[in-house]
Amino acid sequence: MSKFIAQVQRFVTRDVWRIDDSKETWPRRLGIGLTRRLVITIDGFLENNLTSYAAALTYSCLLAAVPVLAKPAYRLCLWIILLPFTLVFLTLWWFWKKKVVVEGKTKSIDAYLPETKALIEQKSAGVALDKKARQSDGAML
Repeated sequence: MSKFIAQVQRFVTRDVWRIDDSKETWPRRLGIGLTRRLVITIDGFLENNLTSYAAALTYSCLLAAVPVLAKPAYRLCLWIILLPFTLVFLTLWWFWKKKVVVEGKTKSIDAYLPETKALIEQKSAGVALDKKARQSDGAML
């Protein structure tokens, strides 16, 4: 196995750059080009510490949004831009929630894992977490 890893490492670091792709068929040229781009991307990501740059960019974008939110006209523009995304999210959320009947009342559960037949339900505010409650299957939990 270590011989295979050494061969892959040699191919990625040295051999892929020595191939004259002008003499290859188009599928092989495509594969060689994608391999080269993948190597450059991974190398740049690891060598240049891009996770720190991404975190810094996110932080600076959040800080830049504060003055935009300060002016009412900008706030209105921001909401007009965000409204379609919000509506799509709420629509997906509404259809995603599973309806169950508990004690004769229809309620929504937060998540349903069909493979495990497990329900994840958030309790209401002011309800003690250790208080037993009747589940949708009739069991007290």
